[in-house]
Amino acid sequence: MTKEDLLYDILTEVPHSRTITDIAQKTYMSQPYISQVIHSSEEKYGVKLINRNKLPISLTPAGIKIINDLAHIIEAQNKLAIDLAPLSQNNRSFIRIAFNQPWVMSIGSRITKELKQYYPDTKFLITEQTSNIAESKLETQDTDIFAGKMFNNPQITSTYIYRQRLFFIIPKNSKLYQASPKSYLMSKNSLKLLDGEEFISLTDDSFFQKMIDHMFSDNSVKVKINIKVNNTLTATQMAIDGLGTTVSLFDTVKNRLLLNHEFNIVEIPKELLRLDLGVSTNVEASPYIKKIAKTIGNLMKNESHSNDKY
Repeated sequence: MTKEDLLYDILTEVPHSRTITDIAQKTYMSQPYISQVIHSSEEKYGVKLINRNKLPISLTPAGIKIINDLAHIIEAQNKLAIDLAPLSQNNRSFIRIAFNQPWVMSIGSRITKELKQYYPDTKFLITEQTSNIAESKLETQDTDIFAGKMFNNPQITSTYIYRQRLFFIIPKNSKLYQASPKSYLMSKNSLKLLDGEEFISLTDDSFFQKMIDHMFSDNSVKVKINIKVNNTLTATQMAIDGLGTTVSLFDTVKNRLLLNHEFNIVEIPKELLRLDLGVSTNVEASPYIKKIAKTIGNLMKNESHSNDKY
């Protein structure tokens, strides 16, 4: 694990933890080691990353910024590993599996663990990729298997797994916030209420954000985008912290349902916004790769049961 991966893993656990000890338990690292990593990183960057004087601990604005920037660095490192893998004698036997955000965070580890049980003698290179990069890498077979957005591409075979439930995260300081109930289903006519709402967007290269933009445009809704981030995990946490409304996925929302923060989780009707999750390979992929892709699809179908209710 690189230093960037280590710091990213620690900081992304802060919003879900009360103490540094909680992070240690979740990441299987010692509390002194985590404190050392945080301290050395704060000295390196010259900023405070975590508010530790008050419980629960929380990220500083610099901490949130570091997470966003580290995600770019890690994605670049992953892309470099993928580019070099075909040239490396040691990596020629690796099956290169890419997950779209946020699935790499929510289910990537569990699925990889189960894959090792099915294929104990196979080595796996697991990375995170955006949809546009994944499509290009699948075409050239620089990525073997991709779990995420489905593609309509003659060079790629995409197998449908399940449809994600999508939600607006509405903070307490929004005019749309309701004290009770915390979660509810939005009607199609209610979308107009978001007109003029402060909104946290994903960056312009995000396929998911393009879908959201089309939803607003098709329904003549104009939101005020003051913040852009590169993944739904960061956007969701910022919305919960009161920085604006955003769209999130069930795999991201389900881990935040028990937070004491005051915010609404508003489910978006499927006729307004749909996101189908699938597993994709190049049409000329080897039978072995296609077999592993089918196994990943079956494992993800099992994961999809938690998408049914909350």
